Order: sequence, then C-alpha cells, then structure tokens
Amino acid sequence: EAYASFDEILKREPTNLTAHRGLVEAGYYAGKLADLERRYRELSRQNDMRGLGHYGLALLGVARGPGHKETALAEFQKAREQMPNEADVPYRMGLVHLMDGRYLEAEKVIAEAMKLDPDRAGIRVAYADALVQLGREDQAIACLRRILVLSPSTDEARKARVIAGKVFDPLRDIPPEVATDLRNI
Repeated sequence: EAYASFDEILKREPTNLTAHRGLVEAGYYAGKLADLERRYRELSRQNDMRGLGHYGLALLGVARGPGHKETALAEFQKAREQMPNEADVPYRMGLVHLMDGRYLEAEKVIAEAMKLDPDRAGIRVAYADALVQLGREDQAIACLRRILVLSPSTDEARKARVIAGKVFDPLRDIPPEVATDLRNI
C-alpha cells in the first residue's frame, strides 16, 4: 500500500526526493528492490532524469545493507554531479560515511550540504555528529544551537540531544569501569 502511494506521488511530482526515499523504503519491505533497480537504471539513462536515477540507485545501495555502501556512494557521487545544488545528496553521502565510521569524509560532504541548506535541522544534526566524532565539540554545539529555531522533527531533536549529551557527559573521558562505579553511587 505504501509502495503504491509513493508511486502515485512520483507520477505527479517526479522530482520529489522524499517520495523517492519513501518508495525505496516501501520497496524494501515489499520485496520490490529489483523492480526499483530497473526503474532507476532507466531514469539514469534519461538526460533530464539522470540525477534522480543515480539518487535512486544510491538509495537502493543503502537499503541493501553494509556490503553495498561503496556502490551507494558511487551512485550518490553521480547524482551529485547531475544535481549540484541539491543538499540532500551530499547529506545522504555523509550519512553513509557516518554509518561506516568515516567521520572526516562525513564532515566534508555534510559541510557541503550545510552550505546548500543551512536551515535544515537534519543536516545540522548529522554535521554536529561528525564534529563530535572528530573531537570538535565546541563547533558541534555551535552547529546545534541553530536547530532550536528550525522546528526539528522529534527524531532530529532526539538525535541532537544525544549528541549534546556526548559533549556534556561528565563521565565521558573516564575509564568505563570507573564510570560504571560512579553511576552506581
């Protein structure tokens, strides 16, 4: 049902990236990834839809799991070349890098997304996450301050709170066995 709904949305709004993400997610649960791969490969051959085709193929790579991250990143790069002003592409690339523990690479591409869309809460949260992982806590907190006025989603607000908690955790640099003892006091 969700698959059909997103398919209908895309018939009316073929460039709606949120609907493309929804279609891939629904396709994953409906067992339609092979159908979607054919669809996005066809789009990637059309001049005016090439970027969306590569974007969809990248999403499929992410949906297929850890063994497909490099394929996903390659497709995101192709989409980025076709849609250079679309913040979602470097943002999604950064999320893949974050999942893989490649924080410097994540920081670089998410910084690009921030330049394209500085008022998107999800991008700011992902950027702050990369910064914290790189030990740049002050920059992370400065980045997160702006989301207070951006109406983040519940999920984005929760993630921001977790990131801020990492920065302000008084036990973060203490050996785990000592931190456990202190928490039990």
